[in-house]
Amino acid sequence: MAERQIIKAGESRIANVYAIARDAEILFERDVRAPMRDGKTLAINVFRPAAPGRYPALLHLSPQGKDRIPADHSYDVRLPNTGVIRVSEWAAFEAQDPVYWVPHGYAVIAADCRATWSSEGEHFEHLSPQMGRDFHDLVEWVAGQAWCDGNVGSNGVSYLAITQWLGAAERPPHLKAIIPWEGLNDPYREMAFHGGIPDTGFYRSYMNRAKDPQATFVRKGSSFGDMVEYQRLHPLYDDFWRGLHPALARIDVPAYICASWSSHLHVRGSLQGFRQIGSREKWLEIHGRKEWEQYYARESVERQRRFMDRFL
Repeated sequence: MAERQIIKAGESRIANVYAIARDAEILFERDVRAPMRDGKTLAINVFRPAAPGRYPALLHLSPQGKDRIPADHSYDVRLPNTGVIRVSEWAAFEAQDPVYWVPHGYAVIAADCRATWSSEGEHFEHLSPQMGRDFHDLVEWVAGQAWCDGNVGSNGVSYLAITQWLGAAERPPHLKAIIPWEGLNDPYREMAFHGGIPDTGFYRSYMNRAKDPQATFVRKGSSFGDMVEYQRLHPLYDDFWRGLHPALARIDVPAYICASWSSHLHVRGSLQGFRQIGSREKWLEIHGRKEWEQYYARESVERQRRFMDRFL
């Protein structure tokens, strides 16, 4: 059973940063179940205006945890040297902040990937086509809800950008626009063998987290693919790696893409994504600042909203 509560946006710790209406009320529903085509359900959080009505929706699909905030809302604790990040206690990691978006007339949906946290599933596979299919089904489920007007977009950083590449390539009919903010899309060239060089740092540390029972995001009792082992078994770009590379040319929705010279992990994917997607309306922003600081900066959030206002 989903939990429901009313959040008063004006009482958020960053209400003044966003300059939102202090009397804005947000209806928050935790652990709603969204069904996928195979009968499994994903756990999602829904934030929407408390006033009755139908609203455009922004969603993200991530293994990082829809409930990381407010249980641990300090980016500075988890991510040193990231700059000044102002985010509300309700924003999921690397995701759009509902305290900003909902008072501007949007519903915000945070979804846990299959077989992570409390989403159903027996196996978690990094960057897999299954994520794209689940993204497609999530878009269509959201579009069909009584509180949604049928217009759905997606916005998010890093892993939340990667799932956008995967999902938009599936062409869900109600997906109207995406903001993949610094996200790779070719796991072979941009993560496992960056520039042809086998990664021995970030790639392995991320997988070690998945294996650690105290830190893992994988659902208890579920298995997961070992990407480090895949790196050993598939040293060349073969059918395995091709299967993880979304068909970027199939993406045809408007896209606002961000790349950063400061992120070797995501810069190639962001630039190649801009070049290769089939969208007629697409924009590329490149900066040299810090990934999360730039994403949550007031001027960046305002640009994101102007983009979504136009297409949603």
